[in-house]
Amino acid sequence: MNNSRDFKLRERIGSGSYGVVYKGIWITNKSVKVAVKCLEKGNNKDSETNILREIRNLQELKHENIVTFHGSYRQKNICLIFEYSDCGSLYDYLQKKIGKVSNIEKLHWMLQCANGMEYLHSKKTVHRDLKTQNLLLFNNYRTLKICDFGTVKQYATENTELIGTIGYMAPEVCTSDGKYTEKCDVFSYGITFWEVFAEKKPFNDLQKQNMHPLAIQNRIINGARPNINDMQICKDSNLIKAIIEKCWDRDPERRPTMKGLITFLGIDLRLYTPINFEDIEITECFVIGRYGLGCKAYWRTGFLNQKVDVKIIRSNSQKEINILREIYKLKALAHQNIVTLYGASRNPEDQLYMIFEYAKCGSLNNFLHLAKVKFPLHCKMKWTEHCLQGLDYLHNKNIVHGDLTTNNLFLFDDCRKLKIFLFGQVNEITNNPTDNTQFTESFYYMAPEVLYGETTFTKESDVYSFGIIMWEILTEVNPVAKFNDNQPSTIHEIIDDTQSNENSDYSNRHFTKVKSTIKRCCSKSPKDRPLIKNLCSNWFIDGPEFQNPSRINCCIT
Repeated sequence: MNNSRDFKLRERIGSGSYGVVYKGIWITNKSVKVAVKCLEKGNNKDSETNILREIRNLQELKHENIVTFHGSYRQKNICLIFEYSDCGSLYDYLQKKIGKVSNIEKLHWMLQCANGMEYLHSKKTVHRDLKTQNLLLFNNYRTLKICDFGTVKQYATENTELIGTIGYMAPEVCTSDGKYTEKCDVFSYGITFWEVFAEKKPFNDLQKQNMHPLAIQNRIINGARPNINDMQICKDSNLIKAIIEKCWDRDPERRPTMKGLITFLGIDLRLYTPINFEDIEITECFVIGRYGLGCKAYWRTGFLNQKVDVKIIRSNSQKEINILREIYKLKALAHQNIVTLYGASRNPEDQLYMIFEYAKCGSLNNFLHLAKVKFPLHCKMKWTEHCLQGLDYLHNKNIVHGDLTTNNLFLFDDCRKLKIFLFGQVNEITNNPTDNTQFTESFYYMAPEVLYGETTFTKESDVYSFGIIMWEILTEVNPVAKFNDNQPSTIHEIIDDTQSNENSDYSNRHFTKVKSTIKRCCSKSPKDRPLIKNLCSNWFIDGPEFQNPSRINCCIT
């Protein structure tokens, strides 16, 4: 625990059955603002033991859409320290009507909420009280983070009653033997989603009739739901109403998972987001390959002003239809290990601008070979696993990447997450065939049958490229320098020599598995290479060297 003298409490900003929330100052940490929750109950020995256990669990949770837990201290009772939100809660924003917010911005909020909830569920944590009061806004209302999750509040109140709020609670929780599950959170998410788009309190009409909370609860058990038509959705996104109705379905098994909601919202955001060129502010440009320029930029949509990567494409009228068709295909892709394409725009010179999510950490190639960072093994194995998962998603959709290199793999979330950049046929359509710049770069990752012109790119050739990438990640050796124009004939000799490489920090027992996988992927015959889906289902992060403690940063110096 921290020392209570390191914190100064200011004004009281909230309260509940579990205690009081104060605005505070953390003196020893550059005098930063914090939110301090002092638990007023839970003084018996069992409750305190449970609270301390939950505090340890909170310290393990790290996510961009989860309010950061800084620690705790003891004064009269236990006090919890969280990051402070200058923007307040989403509930306050909606009720006070602080500003006009577009449907796209609301979708961004709900996508962030789903991302945070999916993370909690992946950590076996059920929120239990998801509502707009427990969604805080940061960064000038652009960033949404979830707070008040888990069971600390339940332990602190020494209360066996339902801790959720009437109107947001799933009907199965309202029964005497009801238990909280992930699907209960999905129900609450559906009600919250409705509230954001309807800009009304759920079941406010019943509350105005002075109906007793238990009577409202009974209505919910018997199927009462908010009026779905109160949601002010743009006409092209009516599917959202259908997905919300699934979220609050009476049968928990018929509700979607948070992961499914993320996929749905990712597709919806990209398919129905018109991008005005005037909203794109280019800050820096550089030449990339043969297709045009790569730029860093800001994309302004209402109060959102997010960083994005922009690819400016050289095209002509003969190729225009094919390019737009490929852009549409890319916009329909939604996976956590595929770089997101938000949409496209056109500048006054009639050049196409493709707007991608911003890769703060840059490409894997630059990180492996230019950054002066020692990469822990669990991080390397996670990168290869993320690459596999992204490829599996593409191959399930019968999409072949065709240019899989570490230059087309980008790092996000403080380098913990890897995503595949898929430019697809847009790249080929816009290329000048006489320019071999990109071909030279890709040469070292190409399967022999493609390199020798025996066939075009296939799923099997993607597997070969993955094998080279896996070798490159684990050895931190650049294939361009190592192969010295001898690829692919010497690849197996290089793999055999890898074990003596000074950067290979894994044990012989696990290295045997790793080397075997690389060799299979780099088989000269395509039919001898494994399927990506089989690699995914039999991935072998099973030893202590491959473990990934969540509290350890992957690649932060």
